[in-house]
Amino acid sequence: MPELPEIRRYAQYINEQCKDLVFTSFSRASEAKYQDLSSILPKKYNIRAKSRGKELCLYAEDIENRNKVVTICFTHGLVGTWQLIRNQNLPPYSYARFHTANNEILCYIDSNKMGNYRVGDFDKKRGPDPIDEHAEFYKKIYQNKDSKAAFRKEICILMLDQDFFNGIGNYLRAEILYRAGISPFTEATKVFKNIPPTPDYRNISETSDKGLILLYLCTAIPQYIIENDLNKYGNSTQKLKFSDWLMIYG
Repeated sequence: MPELPEIRRYAQYINEQCKDLVFTSFSRASEAKYQDLSSILPKKYNIRAKSRGKELCLYAEDIENRNKVVTICFTHGLVGTWQLIRNQNLPPYSYARFHTANNEILCYIDSNKMGNYRVGDFDKKRGPDPIDEHAEFYKKIYQNKDSKAAFRKEICILMLDQDFFNGIGNYLRAEILYRAGISPFTEATKVFKNIPPTPDYRNISETSDKGLILLYLCTAIPQYIIENDLNKYGNSTQKLKFSDWLMIYG
C-alpha cells in the first residue's frame, strides 16, 4: 500500500512531469464509481499536485482565469499510482485520465480498484501530515492521549488510525515501532503517558522517552525514505535500497 513517502513522491512526479503542460479534456473508465469530471474542469488548465498523508489533491487551474481552480482528491487503495504517457497506448487500469491537445495523458492507475477520487479538498477528518504539519500532528496526539478511546487500544492499532497518524501504514508502523524499541502490543496511553506538551528533539537519543522517539520517527523516517530515494515501487536499484533499509518489515 502506498504510504506517506510514496504519495508524496507521486505529487512530486506529477508536478515535474506536468509543469507547463496545458490540459484540455478528461476521460474515465466506465465503472460507475469513477466520476466524470468533464463538465466541471476548465476548457484549458494546468495541473499541480500536493500530498497530505495518504491523500493526494490535483489542482486544475484555469488558464484564462487563474482564480478558478478545481480540486480533486485521490486515495490510492493498495496499489494506486500515476503515469504520464506521451503518444502511447493507455496503461491497463487507467481509471482517470487528463489529456493535453498533444496526446499527453496523465493517468491515475489502480489495478485493484480500491482507490477513488472526489471533487473537493483533503479530508478534514484525517489528521495532520507528520512532515508538513508536524507541530499540529504532535499537538493532536498530546491533547487526546488521556481521553480518547482510541488511545486505550494497542499502539499497533492506533498507528493505523488516519485520524491521528495520517500517512502511516503497515511498513512505516513496523519500522517506527521497532526502531523506537516499543512493543506493538503496548497500550497507546502508556506509550505517550510522559511526552511533554511541546516536542524538543535537539538531544533525542535511544534513552529519550519512547513516545517522544515514536513521534519523532513518524517524521524522520518518511523524510529519510524520500531524501535517500528508497522506493518499494521504483526501479530495481530503488527497490534494493528500500529492501536493504528495512529492519523488521517483510
